[in-house]
Amino acid sequence: MKDTLNGDLIILTHVLNTTAVTGFVPAAKALGLRVWLLTDDIVAHQQFFSNPKLDAYPDEILSCDVFNAQSIIELILQNNLHPSAIFTNSDHLQTACAQAADFFALLGKDWRVCYRAKNKTAMRQYLKQSGLETTWYQAVDEINQLETLNPPYPIVAKPQQGVASMDVKLCQNHQDLAQFCNQFWQQHPNQSLLLEQYLQGTAFTLETLGDGENLVALGGFDIELSPPPYFIERSARWNNHTNSAHRQSALAQLQAFGINFGPCHSEFILTAEGPKLIEINYRCIGGGKEFLLDRLLNQDYFKQILRLHLGERINLNSAVDGQAYANYYIAKHAGELQNCPNPFEFNAAIGTKLELLKQRGEKISLTHSDRDRLAIFSAYAKAESQLSESEFVQHIEQHMEQHMPQNAWEIR
Repeated sequence: MKDTLNGDLIILTHVLNTTAVTGFVPAAKALGLRVWLLTDDIVAHQQFFSNPKLDAYPDEILSCDVFNAQSIIELILQNNLHPSAIFTNSDHLQTACAQAADFFALLGKDWRVCYRAKNKTAMRQYLKQSGLETTWYQAVDEINQLETLNPPYPIVAKPQQGVASMDVKLCQNHQDLAQFCNQFWQQHPNQSLLLEQYLQGTAFTLETLGDGENLVALGGFDIELSPPPYFIERSARWNNHTNSAHRQSALAQLQAFGINFGPCHSEFILTAEGPKLIEINYRCIGGGKEFLLDRLLNQDYFKQILRLHLGERINLNSAVDGQAYANYYIAKHAGELQNCPNPFEFNAAIGTKLELLKQRGEKISLTHSDRDRLAIFSAYAKAESQLSESEFVQHIEQHMEQHMPQNAWEIR
């Protein structure tokens, strides 16, 4: 692979996103690309990039309705740009990005696959119509529809296009479901909910990269979730055993769905009958875990993704070796964050980092989702360190106890 490339890269972004501005923008500049950042939140991005201490900056930031492919195309034409690639890591923008890339005859994803990956009902419908394995599901738009349903309780209710486990709940019976739906539609009128059969098992992810023809499994994270009725990610542990039977089955499900280009982060439940697909996010993983993968790949994860969009073929032996772990500190109740540990970052045989997501004095309101995270503690050890799993775990436990004791968090 080339160390440097030429060309103009257009990055589409919605709200200010850490992965985009501190992951992909620096990666693009390191590759020698000119970066045009298109966003519908230009003020936030201009303020962020006004910091003189950042590692890299886009060449230009332009205001654009990035949800609309026609607006993206018109802005590119009006500014006489000649992009080598159009890229986004946003769930919301994948369809519009794929359509714009297709207009300019650039490499990209099939917009139809992007749409049905983002729309959870469309995903279930496609799986069913294609004869692929799925679970019981039903989309509902109003409370009266519940009267004619006979779902296999307990079931999971979730927004059709939700993110970050927001407004997701396990419902045990009709009364529980009706109460949840009423409350959701009061806060989010005219939005559809998807009801799905609850699957017993352990959660895991599969992280893949594709070049349009080949799809490669990098590995995945084994996930610890909070006890129901909510589904908050508590911790994640990297597992690179891509040749295991259930990860091979998961990869086959993604290929059958049509996933084949760029990064994809998918979530599964390993049931007694095998892995069941829960969600497809046609982008790279988030929650700080994307930066762990970049560390394990010697700061090459984001660059690899961009190179694929610029026409390079994927390395068929791209499995990520090493150890990585992320632990999320979750607010237990609402209030004001009175006390918390100081952030840190140590880079040694085992790299560790504490990133604060909430600051002292900040008001905390519970959402029962991943948005309730106070901080992310992450750790990694590259394969060449030859640390055993027990040594890695012991180091993490000691580090957490020393720098982040339980009484260091206080919300009142």
